[in-house]
Amino acid sequence: MGQYRNKRKDKFARGSFVFLSLFMISFGLAHMFAGETHYSNWWGGLVFAPFTVLVGFFLLYLVIFKWERINNL
Repeated sequence: MGQYRNKRKDKFARGSFVFLSLFMISFGLAHMFAGETHYSNWWGGLVFAPFTVLVGFFLLYLVIFKWERINNL
């Protein structure tokens, strides 16, 4: 029973990180296609949209290729 629960938690965590990374990529690309290189975050600071896309792709890479190594930390 415990191992089944761990698999469910693992799938939920992995799915959440995939969703977060795809959201970051799409949010950054939407601003770039609108012609804006910067946008304001929640606290009013400027965020460079291409950096958001790169971070999103890096997170997606980690989830797809390095998940087992990260999950065992």
